Amino acid sequence: MRHFRAFPVYYLGRSFDGYSLNDDASGDVRNFQPGTSVSFTYGNCTEPAGPEPGGCHPPVEVQNYSVCNEYPLRYGPNAIRHLTRVDGYPALNFGSETLEIYSRHTAIKITAPTPAQVHAAVRQLYLVNPHTGWAKHPRPLTGGYRNGYPRGCDRRH
Repeated sequence: MRHFRAFPVYYLGRSFDGYSLNDDASGDVRNFQPGTSVSFTYGNCTEPAGPEPGGCHPPVEVQNYSVCNEYPLRYGPNAIRHLTRVDGYPALNFGSETLEIYSRHTAIKITAPTPAQVHAAVRQLYLVNPHTGWAKHPRPLTGGYRNGYPRGCDRRH
């Protein structure tokens, strides 16, 4: 993980709000293809009871994408109008438990049980793969968007 160079990757540390790190993203890094995520999960999921198998998701997840592959326009032409700011980051809300923030190099999608936990997670992000020039904590995307596409990205992504 520390040698992954495609883009800066952030996580919440070994635990977050009582949830232990379950998946350290090593499989995502090993099998990485452009456009896919590098994801960390926290906590255990419990299969819901009932006759229908519904699967389950871990309580907390942090997904990292290159900001050139995951940006607001990918969600349709109206998404850019729904951009907001969260702790200084351009961001899109996907319901109260999921938020995607846009840093200079990385789009970071955070899912947690409550909005308060989602916002706390934004403030607890740490760099996993330190390289010269990459900040310990993500820096907000600067330069903004041009027609919904991040400035500085090659459109071929």
